[in-house]
Amino acid sequence: MAYRLNPFTGGLDIVGLGAGLIGVEQLDADTGIATPVAGVINILGGNGIDTVGDNGNTITINSFFQFLKITLTNSEIKNLVATPVEVIPAAGVGKMIFINRVTYKLNAGSEALTDPGGFFLLRFTDNSGDNVTEGMDMTGFIEQAVDMYKSEGPTQIATSLHTATEAENANIVITNFAGPDIAGNPSNDATLSLGIQYVVLDL
Repeated sequence: MAYRLNPFTGGLDIVGLGAGLIGVEQLDADTGIATPVAGVINILGGNGIDTVGDNGNTITINSFFQFLKITLTNSEIKNLVATPVEVIPAAGVGKMIFINRVTYKLNAGSEALTDPGGFFLLRFTDNSGDNVTEGMDMTGFIEQAVDMYKSEGPTQIATSLHTATEAENANIVITNFAGPDIAGNPSNDATLSLGIQYVVLDL
């Protein structure tokens, strides 16, 4: 059985298919419903969707997890101690970014990078900001000569207290904490990719 919500702009319906599944159908002026072309439908943004069910009740789907991928250049990797790199821009007044999961990928270069014995750390604002994650130990990861993956899940997310001033409308940066700069890889062709799952909270 399909439970159809009201059409979105552009002629799309979200359709409940049962068993925890939803589909998206495209309205057709002649037949009423037509199947959209194959592809991927992304729902982007942190403000949620309001829609009205057949019974007239408003259903709000809010605070979607968002996914962001960013790749640091070789120069950025090697200068993170003094120059943190922004990975997520500030979300706006009264909003806070909450990190759920971070996956790091070393894109190995022609030669290995050196292990400085530090941690990759996500923080609010800059090097003086509060920790957002507890820090990913670089040892066994950054100095490898092959591509590597390493993830931080919810248990590695920092639980420190934040004042509203520190957390609201603050961007997120990555820094190299508690270690000297990363070196090595004289060809300067190694890079670091981050996949970050996060949500924008409006509390």
